[in-house]
Amino acid sequence: MIRRPPAARRSAFSLMEMLAVVTILGVLAALIVPRFTGQAKAARKNACDVNRGNIEVQCQLWYRNKGAWPAAALSDIGADPKYFPDRIPACPVDSTAYTIDRSTGRVVGHSH
Repeated sequence: MIRRPPAARRSAFSLMEMLAVVTILGVLAALIVPRFTGQAKAARKNACDVNRGNIEVQCQLWYRNKGAWPAAALSDIGADPKYFPDRIPACPVDSTAYTIDRSTGRVVGHSH
C-alpha cells in the first residue's frame, strides 16, 4: 500500500471568501460615506455662522470705540490687527467675503 503525505494546511483565502469580504466592505462604505459628506456641509455652514457672529461682535466694538460703523467691505477694520489679528475670514461655504450693513452693523447675506 502506498502512503500519501498528509494534506498541507491551507494558508490562503478562497476566491469566495475574498468576494464576501469585498462585498461587505462595499456595503459598509455605501452606508457610511454619505453620512460624512453631509456632516462636512453642515460643519461649513456652522463655521459661517460663527464667522458672522465674530465679525458682528468686532463691528460693535469698532462702533463703540470709533463712533461709526466700519466700511461696508470691512477694509478698515480688517486692516486693524486689534480687531482681526489673523485677517477677516472668508466664508467657508462659498469662499466669498463678508460685508456689513452700515446702518445696523450686521453681516449681509450668508444665509446658507
